[in-house]
Parts: sequence; structure tokens; C-alpha cells
Amino acid sequence: MKTISTTLACILVLALSAGATDYTVKAAGGGNFSTISACAAVAVAGDTCTVYAGSYSGWTQTTSGTAGNPITFTVNPGDTVDITSEVTVTNTNYITIGAPDAGGGCANSGRTTGAGGANPTFVVGGCFVFVSAGIQGPTTCSGHHTNYLHVTYNTSRGWPPHEFLTFQQSWVTGDTSQCGSSDSYIDSTSNNNLIAHNDVNWYEDWRSGDTFCTNQVTFYGNNNRWEYNDMQNTGAQHWLIGGSYNVLRFNWAHNDDGSRTPLCQNPDPAHIDFFISEGGAAPSLAYSLVEKNVWTGCVNDSENCKFYYSRANNAVANNTSANVIVRYGYAYNIDGGFGGAGFHTDGTNTTPNWHAYNNSISSLVVLEQGAACGNWDSGIATERNSICYNTNQNTWSPTYFGQGGGGNGDLAYNTTCTTNCTWNGNGTWYSSEPMYSKLANQNPLFANYPTDGTLQTTSPARNAAAPLTTVSSGCGTNSLTVGDAGFFQPGWGPSNMPVAGDQIIVGASSTAQITAIDFTNNILTLSTSISCASGDSVYLYTDTADNVVAPIGQNSPDIGAFPFISGTSSISPPTGLAAVVN
Repeated sequence: MKTISTTLACILVLALSAGATDYTVKAAGGGNFSTISACAAVAVAGDTCTVYAGSYSGWTQTTSGTAGNPITFTVNPGDTVDITSEVTVTNTNYITIGAPDAGGGCANSGRTTGAGGANPTFVVGGCFVFVSAGIQGPTTCSGHHTNYLHVTYNTSRGWPPHEFLTFQQSWVTGDTSQCGSSDSYIDSTSNNNLIAHNDVNWYEDWRSGDTFCTNQVTFYGNNNRWEYNDMQNTGAQHWLIGGSYNVLRFNWAHNDDGSRTPLCQNPDPAHIDFFISEGGAAPSLAYSLVEKNVWTGCVNDSENCKFYYSRANNAVANNTSANVIVRYGYAYNIDGGFGGAGFHTDGTNTTPNWHAYNNSISSLVVLEQGAACGNWDSGIATERNSICYNTNQNTWSPTYFGQGGGGNGDLAYNTTCTTNCTWNGNGTWYSSEPMYSKLANQNPLFANYPTDGTLQTTSPARNAAAPLTTVSSGCGTNSLTVGDAGFFQPGWGPSNMPVAGDQIIVGASSTAQITAIDFTNNILTLSTSISCASGDSVYLYTDTADNVVAPIGQNSPDIGAFPFISGTSSISPPTGLAAVVN
């Protein structure tokens, strides 16, 4: 009888220990722990450390959660919790820092933000406030990994600012200059992570005269999602990113001032870019999607503000930048241009197979490299269906815009150049394009310039976009061969929460969702067989949030980031979008 009782007691203890435990952390006492590090030391898969109001040191996470049972660090709803030193999460998996889900907890204490138009309203912050502190992931040559990390609904602030996220395991296969004989990075480090709804608000604590040269996020890895983050006042880049199958979408960056970055580099000032793919010894961005991001108010940077910047991406063996898609982005009031491949001395093909389409750039402060909306070395970037809205150069616009096989269906407009305007790209503008006579120097008629580039009813950009590609073969099947598959993505992002694969329109009205892509042979695998004919046009039908961007029955899509909204002739401006004034 005694033996039976002991056995039952053991079973009961095991059953209790197997269940998830919710711990409380209270700096003032009265909880299970008074420090977060103490809770982290005992928490196991499925456990939660709920932190109450107060100021806390960071911690080093040494225990991993499991699939479906992460270890969660969150904030008691309504409380303010400051983190004042580094949180280290190297060599751990399945950790959540912030809101455990998008619909409750500390997320309810966040603030509403967003730039409107292509970038809808969303909520940021409400959980941990990192004060001159950040989250440190794998460091260069450490061999460590961090996978399935969720950092959601937190705030980064303080002065001097501290990089919010640093995940820098950054050598590439074939390059032993960084880490000796160890060259295995890209398949094992910093994969399947979600960074979302964070408020990186360095502008709030800026002090006049202070200098800083800090990126807001450095993140290399595969299959990551970075989305719905509000980012202000960087001293370098908002996003320094690399790796494959990543998604950067629905982020808003604003209030950047290059006068705060003197002495960051020679020559001064430093680049301020929305996102940069550095390349070289670091992994470049490849097979990744950049969609519906908005960037406003980057000034005093000597023409160095760029929406995207990619350099030296093939300088190292096996380090190619392939099939990167940049679409439906919007930038205005920036001291620079849409993008560039970096210095001409970086080597050839610094941005191969980038596909940039349906982006709108308006109200440039100073145009990069002599009235350039986008600048690439010859034969590199593909640029289609984009607006360059140049408002201050009485010369020509754009330079090199659409270089390298693109320029198909762009609308470029210069408000001050009305006579003897020369439109060219490396000497030859695409005057032979079917749409050229309609689009050259035509006012795009934004409904609410410049804060929202939504098109008015009579805009020449309506129904004017050239096809992204055309059908080669495969009609009547679910395997469609097209001229260029690089405009589409099959559902990139974390393996356990990828974004939706692109839906396309083929011909007049046939739609289907892409489930896989053979980029080498330009073959789209579709969810269903599709009715079409060889030579039919192929457009994007919906973005990754299932927003229709090319309605069925429309002769062709609109040009630019903000398609016309049926029945709407004027869009109210979003609030709080003031560029920095000096």
C-alpha cells in the first residue's frame, strides 16, 4: 500500500511539473521573483514570466522553449517596465519577448501609428521599454544561433541610443577571412524569427548637438519576418539586413536628420537608408520581399538618404543577391533617392535580379547624384511601374531610373522642368516604350500630395502599368512558364508562419495563387490550373495581406504604390507626419 501511494505521489508531481507555470516578477517585492534574470533561470518550455512595473536589468537567456510552448517574457497590462541593460538570447530557440499574441496582454497598452495609404494603421509598443539597451543575438564567428524568437510590441528609446536588435553572425560560405576555417553561417543561424509592432523611438530622447552612428536593427538570417515597426531618428540605417527568404513589410520610418551624424565616417555625414544589404563578408539579401514600407522625412544628409541601398553583394563566392522584390513602397521628403547599388568600385553586378515595381517616390529634398531617383550600375536592376516625382530640379529626371532592362511603364514627373526636358538613363531614355508618350513628365495627380500618393480619378498613372511579365507556356495546367518569375514570391518568411504566396492575374481575368517558384527556369507552380494563352500579360493580383492591387476587369494595373480607390477622389492626410525642419 505504501508503494502504491508513493507511485501515485510521483505521478502527481510529474503531472504538475509538466504544466505551464505563470511566474510574477515584481521589483518592489511580493512576486515569485524580484528580477527577470531570476525568473529566466527557472522558466522552462511553456512558462511565462509576467513583469510588473519597475526598472530591471537585462538577462542572459540560456534555456529554450519548444514548438508550441515558448518561454514568454511579457509585461503586466498597463504597467511600465524599463529594461536598462542588454538582453542576450544567443543559442536559444522559441523565446517570446513582449506580447504573447497580437490581440491581448501588454499589446493593449501600445499606441496607434502608421503612415496611412500603402502602410495602414497599426499598433506599436506597450510591453518592455528598452532604455539605452537592446537585444543581443549571435555575434560574428560565435557559431551560435537564435531561432523562432518573437520580439513584439516593445519600445526602444534612451540616449545615447542602443541598437535595438543585433544579430550579426555574419560570415558567408566560402569566406574564411572573418572566422578562419569556420564558414558555416547561413543555414543554421537566426532563422524563423518574428520582429513586429515595435516602437523604435529614438527621436523622443534626442538632444541637440549629440552625435550618434547607430543602426536601429542589424539582422542576418533566413526565413524571418520584420513587420509593422515604427522607427525614428536613426544615426545610420533603420534596417541592416541579409539572408534569404526574408520578408520586410508594412514598416514606417520617419524623422531622420543627417546633421546628427557628423564624424560617423569619411566623408561625412553617414548614409541614412531605410534598409541596406551590405554584402561583402556579410550575407547579402537574396530571395526576399520588401513590401509596402513607408519612409518620410530624411534631411541634411548630402544626398545620402536612400530607400534601399545594396553594395558589393557578389564580392565573395556564393554571396549573390538574387530575386529580391521591392514593391509598393512610398518615400517622400528625403534628401536622396529611391535606391542604388553603392559605389562603382564595389565590383560588377552589385544588385543582380532585384525587381522593383509599383513604388512611389515624391517630394525629394535634394536629388541623389544629380537628379537621380534611382542609380545602378549598368545591367543590374529591373525597375518597372514606378513613379519618380521630382519637385525641385529644373533639369531632367530620373537618372538611370529603370536601368538594366526596366523602365517599362514608369511615370516620371518634374514640376519645374517644363521645356527642353531631356529624359534619359545612361544616355538613352526609353522613348520607344508604348507608354512613353503618355507618361513622360505627366503629373501623377496624387490625391493628397505628398503625404499620401493615392491616385486621383484622372491620374495618367491609372490603368497605365506595363505587364510584369508574359506567359511562355503551361496554359491549362498548374505549372506556368513565364518570361521572368522574379517579380513574384511563393510564400517566404518563417517556416511556421510564412506570408501568403502571391496571387496573380493572367490575361483578362484568370487568377491563381503561387505555391512554388523555379527561378532558374521561370516556372510558377500554381494552386490550380489556369486558363490562358501564350503571350498573355501577367500581373500581381493581391499583396501578401490579400489587398487587391490589380482588380479583375481593369485593363491594366495602376502605376505606383497607391492604386486608385474606386469611388474616392480625395484621401484625407494621415496625422503626425511632419518632416524634420531645420
